[in-house]
Amino acid sequence: MNIRHHKAIYLFDVYINQLSKILDIIGLILIGGTVYSFIGMMGSELRWPVFWSCAAGALVIILLRKRKQKGLNTSRKE
Repeated sequence: MNIRHHKAIYLFDVYINQLSKILDIIGLILIGGTVYSFIGMMGSELRWPVFWSCAAGALVIILLRKRKQKGLNTSRKE
């Protein structure tokens, strides 16, 4: 008797990988906006609001990635 083992196909695996890449690109854009607003927007009144909003957005993405990585590590240990 021949028993075959099949790997389950999850619909959202591809979606999560694409979402991770999109978050990486958005994070790089936010970091670029932070650097540009700090260096390139000298004398503009929008300098600090742009700086802090880009910095906060980048920080949120970093924290989301750490949370996701922590969740993956705990699920692998179990």
